[in-house]
Amino acid sequence: MQSTALRSIGLFAASLTLGLVLAEVLVRLLVPDATRASLIERLKNERVSWARPDAEFHHVGDGIHRLAFPAPKAKQANRILVIGDSFAMGERVGKEKRFGTLLQQHLGDGFQVDVLAVTGYSPVIYRNILHKAFELATYRAVVISLDQTDPVDDLIYEEDVVAPDPTVVFDVDRMADRDKALNDAYSSLLERLSRPVSLRLSALYNLFNPPSIADYFDQENRHYTYVARSLERPQLIGQFILDPRSELTIRMEALLTQHLDHIVSECRGRKVPVFMFANPWEFETAPYPRITLGLPGPFPKENRLESVLLDRYGSMPGVHVIRMTDYMRAQPNPSQLYVDNPGHEFHWNAKGHAVAEAILRRELLATLQMKP
Repeated sequence: MQSTALRSIGLFAASLTLGLVLAEVLVRLLVPDATRASLIERLKNERVSWARPDAEFHHVGDGIHRLAFPAPKAKQANRILVIGDSFAMGERVGKEKRFGTLLQQHLGDGFQVDVLAVTGYSPVIYRNILHKAFELATYRAVVISLDQTDPVDDLIYEEDVVAPDPTVVFDVDRMADRDKALNDAYSSLLERLSRPVSLRLSALYNLFNPPSIADYFDQENRHYTYVARSLERPQLIGQFILDPRSELTIRMEALLTQHLDHIVSECRGRKVPVFMFANPWEFETAPYPRITLGLPGPFPKENRLESVLLDRYGSMPGVHVIRMTDYMRAQPNPSQLYVDNPGHEFHWNAKGHAVAEAILRRELLATLQMKP
């Protein structure tokens, strides 16, 4: 009897071990981002994304992450300004394949397209970009590329604002202190993840217990809310879409439109037409999106950011809201417009930028009655 029980226990243990090994192999194959190496790489990249603080533009970087303003008093009869975040900057496709560069190529030498965009930017920063650009050059049109992260980012950056009008000033000392605290927290987290013996060696464990910098950041720290909201961006995007009556959604929408109102007012004061569009993500254009942010089906979902723009600015003289979502949904396979590797990537690929450029170019030429 005892030997039978021991055999049963041994068989159960062996079956459990085999099941765990198979589950681990499947997770590594199907969810490679859950492996320890991928987690460490993501956290290192995430750490780099907290760029240098700046009083005028919140955070700044180098290379493609840098704002390339025109020379003072730049002359060009048909100068177009493109303002935005990582989509307009060309994240994952590079400067040469982003829609602003393609627009320049198709319009030709008779036009000048200035792309002033950096990852993580939002309308509270767009205001300062526009104001400085207008001081340096004369523009025929202004294009604002709004992203699904913009309402959330305006909420996050609100606590860094020390002077909101007429242009925004950000608290550099506060941002620098936060960066130091974050670097310390990241160092601690990466050290723990890199230990030779750790549960983090298991992709299965990481899948169900993903590490977060918030777990290693003191909740009593004055920067905790900023950090927590930054890490909760996907959930806050979903809240903006699904729960328009929540307190945070109402605050996000109020901040977004407050800053956009400033932009529209400055453009209309100079009689420069504004073209706006809300960058559609895959879950707003495709029936079977790869990234859903945990939103319930069916898909595609409404592009609520686009709806907010249409409701507030759609009939306003001098403002043109482009229904980018409809155009991208009309493509044969909208999912092919998006980067598909790594698994957490959500930006447009080169094909997506080409579609966006064609739509934008058509709207610009038709509205301004220009010819390339």
